[in-house]
Amino acid sequence: MAQAKELAVAAGFEKAQLQYTSWSHKLYGVEYVLDVPGGDDLSDWGDLFGERIMERGWDFSEDPFTPLSAGRYEKEIDVDDGQWVLGVELGLHSTHRGITLLCADAKLQLEDKNERDGELAPGTQRPKPPSPKKVQAAKDYVARFDCDNAEFVAALSAAEELDDNGPIVEALLGPVVDLEPESSYQSRLGTWMRWTMRHSGKITEEEIWAIEDVVAQNIGWNPAEQFTEFLGSFVDVVSAQEAGDGAGKCRGLRTMFLSDRDGSSNEGRRNAAVNAALEAEARRRGIAID
Repeated sequence: MAQAKELAVAAGFEKAQLQYTSWSHKLYGVEYVLDVPGGDDLSDWGDLFGERIMERGWDFSEDPFTPLSAGRYEKEIDVDDGQWVLGVELGLHSTHRGITLLCADAKLQLEDKNERDGELAPGTQRPKPPSPKKVQAAKDYVARFDCDNAEFVAALSAAEELDDNGPIVEALLGPVVDLEPESSYQSRLGTWMRWTMRHSGKITEEEIWAIEDVVAQNIGWNPAEQFTEFLGSFVDVVSAQEAGDGAGKCRGLRTMFLSDRDGSSNEGRRNAAVNAALEAEARRRGIAID
């Protein structure tokens, strides 16, 4: 892992973010990011990186984990209880112009992939509802996004580039928290419910989908309308950025912030209705879901 970090630093990768498995929240790696405004050819980076890391004893892998991969390499390391397989993967960033370098525990990375596909580890217990502390933390975080706060507005006014606003907001509000812990819980519960029902042998995946479709059709939430509202707020932020209007930018960012939260809340209500229907069907078929 140190060799991969050495290459990341040498290549100028400026940011790093810890990566956790999607369900069990185990730390499985670090993703380094390099902004590339000019849109460099990723194949050139891939060839150079592959050459350098293979010189250090890493082997090329035919099975990349990410769809935007430009090359994955693995190395086995002897440890007390056997062998530890590490993986590094170069790719395009999924949300902005940049290149990523992911350094990961290969076994835990596979576990993350399985969890994203809805396949949990044997014996996984039903998730618990969010604690009152998490719910209150979300309310407090939103309350701190105050566009009447002169310090807040002044800091946003000083942002020279649009991408500077995110780090400023996080610095003023603190680390981002889960704004809709109930929605996150319903999503996790749904994953667990489907997994449990599939492995019971008493219902098919097609039957589960059919139940979900019937319930979803009766939910009066239109994600497209929610996205249109979010996009309109983003346009307001861009206009305020160009005009140097810190207060207008703050209002636009706060509207985006709340729109995203409301979208998550609506999705949570839909998932709660689906989960209730699945739970009722599971009990009817004698599937243990407690």
